[in-house]
Amino acid sequence: MAAASVCLVLVAGCSPAPGGAGPSSSASTSPTASTTTPELDLTKPGVARTLIRELVAASGSQQVVMVLIRKREASVSVLTDGRAHTWAYRGGAIKEVSSDLAYVGQSTFDPDDFNLSDIGAVFRAAAAVSGSDASQELQIVDSRRVEHAASELKLSVATNPETRTVFFNADGTLVPTLDFNTAAGIAIGLSDAIGTHSTATTVAVGSATGASIDYPGTDGSVVVRMRASKLPVTDVPRSGADKLIGFDPRVVSPAVIWRVLQRYAAQGSFGPTTTWSVTADIRTGDTLPRLRFAIGSAQFVTDLQGDEVKQ
Repeated sequence: MAAASVCLVLVAGCSPAPGGAGPSSSASTSPTASTTTPELDLTKPGVARTLIRELVAASGSQQVVMVLIRKREASVSVLTDGRAHTWAYRGGAIKEVSSDLAYVGQSTFDPDDFNLSDIGAVFRAAAAVSGSDASQELQIVDSRRVEHAASELKLSVATNPETRTVFFNADGTLVPTLDFNTAAGIAIGLSDAIGTHSTATTVAVGSATGASIDYPGTDGSVVVRMRASKLPVTDVPRSGADKLIGFDPRVVSPAVIWRVLQRYAAQGSFGPTTTWSVTADIRTGDTLPRLRFAIGSAQFVTDLQGDEVKQ
């Protein structure tokens, strides 16, 4: 994925450019050309993918920073000579439209790296998760422009009125919702949070917070990498240096965490609604990480095998 020297954030919705003129999707990149095609249903298999390619071709730029797709409309925002331009398909016409955009550091991408072969199937899957199919809109955009900063570009589907945003991987598969009161939820969440990282100063899992690691940033900062129940993995820098000792986060076993929780379940101290958390780190006097549990009102420490130790 090519990184753009400047990137942008959508500040306001797009509207037709003055004069309604724009380049043809097939023959010209002149700003005075325009083309009209029959109104399309972009939820039909193959239609959206073809149209997005036509919009990119009409823009004359391969530096795509955002793709938006609705049932009857679509747009791409691209960088040309360091400035943002948006090309849209609306009312059967492909044309350049005006938009208010601010540069904030997103990256460019190739829409062909994403599975846009059947938007209807993506919308149906999103509706099944969110409980709504009202005015669905699919986005591909570097999500540093929104509250949750995804570490990788994802497909996302939102509705209007807004319900829950549903995320998909680039191949079109659903980013699953995780239940951190299950063995599978802990294992998947921890694996997602760790990713390819071999050094962390903290590993944490909790029923209310999900799974996360703290790892050293390239500029001396600390980055929190988190996989929440309903969100894809996010990487968010935090201020201040981390004084804890680094270790391989893969030594923290989800099976051990679950075994400790089940041990407390057998004692009647852990159930489906019990709030719990565990944090692994190396503190003064330790050479290996300890697992620091809080289950309900109980707090205790174990070694990496789940056996309780005194502090």
